[in-house]
Amino acid sequence: MVLDEIKEAVRNLTAEDRRKVALYILDLEKQHLQGTIGPQLVEDLNALTKVVQEAIEKIKKHVEKNF
Repeated sequence: MVLDEIKEAVRNLTAEDRRKVALYILDLEKQHLQGTIGPQLVEDLNALTKVVQEAIEKIKKHVEKNF
């Protein structure tokens, strides 16, 4: 089935069935994003957390040393 045939089939569905198809497509996109972007986002946030923690420790040591 080619894309034009799929479009025509969706066009002929009832409004309720089109909404179900739309929800299905959104769920597929959600799964795709979770599988591709999600892991990278977690890795980036972990790296950012480490950098922030190191910066806080440096500031803390500097404050303790000077006060």
